Amino acid sequence: MIKLRSSSAPAKALCWQWQSQPFDTKQTSTGTDRHEALEAYFKGDEKPLEALELEDRDGVEWAIDYVKAHSSESWPMEWEKAGKLKVQSDEIDEPITVSGRWDLANGPEMFDLKWRMPTAGKSYDAQCAMYAAMNMARGQQGPITFHVLYGFEKRAEVKQFSKATCDGIINELIESYKKNEATPNPYCGWCGAAAECPAMNKLALKVADSFDREVELFDPNQILEPPHLAKALKFARALKPWMEAIERHAKEAVDSGIELEGFKSQQRTTPRKVKDLAAAFAASGLTNEEFVNCCTLKLTELVKAFAEANGLKQAEAKRQINERLAGVFVEGTKYNSLVKS
Repeated sequence: MIKLRSSSAPAKALCWQWQSQPFDTKQTSTGTDRHEALEAYFKGDEKPLEALELEDRDGVEWAIDYVKAHSSESWPMEWEKAGKLKVQSDEIDEPITVSGRWDLANGPEMFDLKWRMPTAGKSYDAQCAMYAAMNMARGQQGPITFHVLYGFEKRAEVKQFSKATCDGIINELIESYKKNEATPNPYCGWCGAAAECPAMNKLALKVADSFDREVELFDPNQILEPPHLAKALKFARALKPWMEAIERHAKEAVDSGIELEGFKSQQRTTPRKVKDLAAAFAASGLTNEEFVNCCTLKLTELVKAFAEANGLKQAEAKRQINERLAGVFVEGTKYNSLVKS
């Protein structure tokens, strides 16, 4: 039996050899905290929501309001329910069992909380299609309306998934399984096997060879010419997932005691911080104005304190702080970044 997690479906549809990271990242744990806060709120517990960082709490509060507006009491609120889907086809030797746990199903309406909108080439459609297919397989009449909630942007992406739509995405997964080739794609940066990936290693060799032939061993007089610089930038970005994976594996190896020629582990310390500003002020001997001019105000912490002191929600506290401090705000510095044209 072939096993597949719904969350891996978007990447697996493009490269069946893609693997999830073998460890949890801070991004993963923070995402779990947001999901738990959303579910707990609807079950009468606001403590997980209050424990979130201000920006996270703001996004989850938006998601709460959105779910309230688009859910119905006519259907049960099914949170974090596990589902399974067996995919069978004459084109594969054994069935693919898809498993997953959706955020919320409310009859034909389904909700999934993400954070940032996907970058170019990425999509949550395959994951949503698996959840929708599971919902219909247990008897829910389609089509399923899926609400993907992006808390950071406070924006919802709403799509309908009929049985035919789900079957089309399932066929893409079957074709990927049949092909079973390592294929560079936008999800390589999330792949736990990027360092060992034959396609990425082949790409690295191809890039190196291209540089040798076309840029003449990094001759700065040629690499800074626009045509060469544009090509070099494409190469650098294509190799980024592979390079990051190599860095990660090399660091893990050195940390475990393995010696790598030319490299060593070096411990660094983050800058010191003052844990008690009031005590620091008293000990400094400076005037109020002199001391305050040495400090930096964290707006997120200010909004949090203002909300708690006045019994306000984060969004309202943020609005009031923005009004009160409008005369002393300095806008952030604008900068340019390179994006594909």
